[in-house]
Amino acid sequence: MFDDGAIINGNTKVEDTESIGNNVSICDDACIGDDAEIGENSSISGNVTIGDNANIGHKAKICDNVRIGDNAEIGEDSIISNNAAIGDNIQIGHKAKICDNACIGDDADIGENSSISGNVTIGDNANIGHKAKICDNVCIGDDAVIGENSNISGNVTIGDNATIDHNTNICDNVCIGDDAVIGENSNISGKVTIGDNATFGENVVIGDGVTIGENAEFGTNAG
Repeated sequence: MFDDGAIINGNTKVEDTESIGNNVSICDDACIGDDAEIGENSSISGNVTIGDNANIGHKAKICDNVRIGDNAEIGEDSIISNNAAIGDNIQIGHKAKICDNACIGDDADIGENSSISGNVTIGDNANIGHKAKICDNVCIGDDAVIGENSNISGNVTIGDNATIDHNTNICDNVCIGDDAVIGENSNISGKVTIGDNATFGENVVIGDGVTIGENAEFGTNAG
């Protein structure tokens, strides 16, 4: 079904069962799957693939060479930029920004007003909180949790099933192991390595060059 004002350009494949809202623009070589829904005033750029049963919210902007999987939910006013790959069954909240070359695994949940940019990889079933910012060569493992308002940037690796609590800053060549827990309002920066299953309370500060082994435990205000 096509509503008023929809513009569909050349070499685009649109299945019969889908719903295209008012004033939607779909550019060349897009492919939109069965039962997908495109909200009103959205724009779909060239060479975009949107999977079966996906839902693109109102005023969303999907840029060139983006791949969105089956059953994905993209919130209204969100932006998915060039060459991003979005897996199956993903939830992306309202006004989120997923920028160039981001790769997000299946079943992930990306909170509203979050920002992901610059060669970021997020694993399957990861959960990224509201207003989190993740940028510049970050790799987040499967089942990891990043709390709301946290900032992760600059060659950071976070392992599978790790938990980074709210309002935490992690930047500049940090490696955090599997199943680690970092408490809220913590700051970790500069060539820091934290082993698997390490646990830190809130308000922790860890600086350049520190290595912490597996199963370590630190309380609140450590640093």
